[in-house]
Amino acid sequence: MQTAVAFVGSHSDYNFFSRFYSGLYTKEFMLTLLTCKPSLWIYARMQNIPCTFIKNSNNVHINQNVHATTEVCSKEVNEREATRFYNGVFECLEKLNGINNISFVLIWNGHSIPTKAMAAYAQGKKIPTLFFELSNIPQKIFVDPVGVNAKSLLFQKPEILSQFAVDEEQYLAWREKYLEYKRAESATPLAMKSQKVSNVLMPIDAVAARFFDIPVIGNMNILKKLNEFSKRNGIKFQYDAYAYTSGQYNFFPMQLSNDSQLVFNSGISSQEAITVAYEQSRKQGRDLLIKPHPLERNKVVFEFLSSIRSKENVYIVNNPTTQIVEYSQEIITINSTVGLEGLIAEKKVTFLGNSFYRQFNSERLRNYVLGYLIDIDYFSNTPLSDKNIEELLSRVSIR
Repeated sequence: MQTAVAFVGSHSDYNFFSRFYSGLYTKEFMLTLLTCKPSLWIYARMQNIPCTFIKNSNNVHINQNVHATTEVCSKEVNEREATRFYNGVFECLEKLNGINNISFVLIWNGHSIPTKAMAAYAQGKKIPTLFFELSNIPQKIFVDPVGVNAKSLLFQKPEILSQFAVDEEQYLAWREKYLEYKRAESATPLAMKSQKVSNVLMPIDAVAARFFDIPVIGNMNILKKLNEFSKRNGIKFQYDAYAYTSGQYNFFPMQLSNDSQLVFNSGISSQEAITVAYEQSRKQGRDLLIKPHPLERNKVVFEFLSSIRSKENVYIVNNPTTQIVEYSQEIITINSTVGLEGLIAEKKVTFLGNSFYRQFNSERLRNYVLGYLIDIDYFSNTPLSDKNIEELLSRVSIR
């Protein structure tokens, strides 16, 4: 029996990776979860899924770069705390590998402290790795052997999409159903689904973080959680009304201010990008519509939007993204997945940041949507099928 490992730092992470257990077992892989949250360790024990608890480490002999991680960049933890966490993950992997050789590593996104450590360890030991990310296509997920977004093999070699050839008629039939689905939506899938994920054992994490030397991330700090809740409910913003069907406008969909794709792969800030979009729209004689991300809670972002709306022909809107995309003349984005939605809707899309979407033609687009993306619904509770597992395992060997 081979060993596969995955880190789970949130309840949604746990829901996702725990679904791999039975499918991997049939392929002779024993999945072991890593976590620093007591609540998730308890959930794993209740389901008889092997789970190893990570503690902080004072080992100073492991070299690492914790600066380019989501937790440090967002100032959730300082560099000392990040280093101790990183080292703890590294030591945990070393111990596991000594007991049962690790032969497979599963990583969500890859920009967090623990996933950075896992990726570095796997690379040093030449262990096959798969990186996962949301795709913005219903019931499909992005999987790559090198990384996600601009760190992926797909970004480096978009020509690999030729290995996933899809019939054009098949794609057109899918596209028609997809557009019908999007028009019927009343809210973005991300906004609706995110509200359904909750961890009733979160208070255990908060208490453990207070009295034990374990890594503190996310909602383990109850004071930070209450502060975030206060900020979320304290933001009131007045959006603009706009006649979409009769307007001549460009659309700039904003990304979350702490989106790893924006923080690590853009090369341009949201404010700079909006300035570029405004100047381009002004020269084209078009309005510029800006929509904040539905989950944005950063007060600074809304202060900036309040100032930019004073410019002529700039509107801050909050209508369903699909409606705005449908009647837009052009979508201008940094590297948002809304750009993918625009490509599918056959709109002109300008990408200002690093994104493999900008390298897509019509053939690559259909191969990506129906060939490269894997049919796994992140928000489901259903265990992965044998077909899912086989696709995942085969994804390791693409070059």
